[in-house]
Amino acid sequence: MSAIESPFLKGVFAPFRREENLDRLEVIGKIPADLQGVLLRNGPNPQFDPLGAYHWFNGDGMLHAIRIKEGCASYNNRWVRTERFKQEREAGRALPDGDHTTANTNIIEYQNRLLALNEGEIPTEIQLSNLDTLEPFTFDGQITRALTAHPRIDHRRQEFLTYSYTDPDGRLMYYRLNHHQHVIAEHAIDWPYSSMMHDFINTEHYVIFPIFPCTLSFERARRGESVFMWEGDLLNTYFIVTDRMGKELMRVETDPCHVYHFGNAYERGNTIVIDALVSQVEPLMPDRHGKFASDGKGSAYLARWTIDLKKHSIQLEYLDKNAGEFPRFDERFNGYAYRHLYMAGEGRSEGLFDQIVHYDLQQGKQVVHEFGQNIPSEPVFVPRSSQEGDGYLLVVVYRTQEDRSDVVILDAQHIDAEPLAVIKIPHRIPFGFHGNFVRI
Repeated sequence: MSAIESPFLKGVFAPFRREENLDRLEVIGKIPADLQGVLLRNGPNPQFDPLGAYHWFNGDGMLHAIRIKEGCASYNNRWVRTERFKQEREAGRALPDGDHTTANTNIIEYQNRLLALNEGEIPTEIQLSNLDTLEPFTFDGQITRALTAHPRIDHRRQEFLTYSYTDPDGRLMYYRLNHHQHVIAEHAIDWPYSSMMHDFINTEHYVIFPIFPCTLSFERARRGESVFMWEGDLLNTYFIVTDRMGKELMRVETDPCHVYHFGNAYERGNTIVIDALVSQVEPLMPDRHGKFASDGKGSAYLARWTIDLKKHSIQLEYLDKNAGEFPRFDERFNGYAYRHLYMAGEGRSEGLFDQIVHYDLQQGKQVVHEFGQNIPSEPVFVPRSSQEGDGYLLVVVYRTQEDRSDVVILDAQHIDAEPLAVIKIPHRIPFGFHGNFVRI
């Protein structure tokens, strides 16, 4: 598929190629007085028309900041100035053999620093006040490898857990850092085969590395083939359970499937409970015959794995029949028992989202906020009190008839109610991957 034909360059995905600073955005309703900070979004936004085939994952990273203070909102956006970005900016066009760094997947706060993340590269530090690109972030030289875009923070222990899997040596490396930013565990994980590991999970005492049969091969990439390939017809799924130091305790094997994003995981008696959005096959990468998922097999559904630590067994239970993606929760409870989960859902549309779903996992209930023809992105939870799930959901929503975006603020406990406020953006924020809220 040529770049011109790619659906990831049209509509909600179409690049926005200006860097703006907008003050006093129009607000419908009233922004809660206790909501003060910056909503950050990261996603692919190629600065030039790509050469040849284009994949959504490959666009230059663009950061968007919606700054909220005293009931008012402002906006600015900036590309992340990676090496590839600078090479192409100097050339004035896309380059076929440029550096592949993009920093386009996530944006997180860590130890009062802002980090733009992509699993194929070292984190990039960003200046919060203006979104300027600073420099690669290596934890004071302790980790100089590419790191996942989905680290996990254990807020009770004040620990930062992360891993690396895309360096040329092919090793899966686990890192655990304490609240002083010191590496207190570094361990190579013996995986059964190299695969795409976009996300992982932890509990109070364990770290779980999921191995799905979407294989990773740099040799394929050197031949001009896809670096990732679905091989679920040959390989099974594995979960490797380690202690917090990274020492393997057990591994369980189960049917082939795929997960891009996990919700939470926690311990219950002698079991580990893992919530995730599970699809039958990987939806965005080719199989060995060059074919992509069809007939809805690539759609993801909320499901729960239970690993029995004594029996060394695993069971899968689906929790909903409606497809969705981008699960989020009150991440102060990461690794511990929790109740509330949120995601972008597909109520009527095929392949695009039209609702936000709130799951009450204790009551087995769900509540939906419908967006009709408009397209919501990942919901970001912002706590209001110490109680789990008491807070706000911030959602960037693409208005299809106006080709622009809004930020919709919902009460996280009553998402089916009218929005508390809507912040109007005069242009499109391209559909991206992930974001977070930083309090100021």
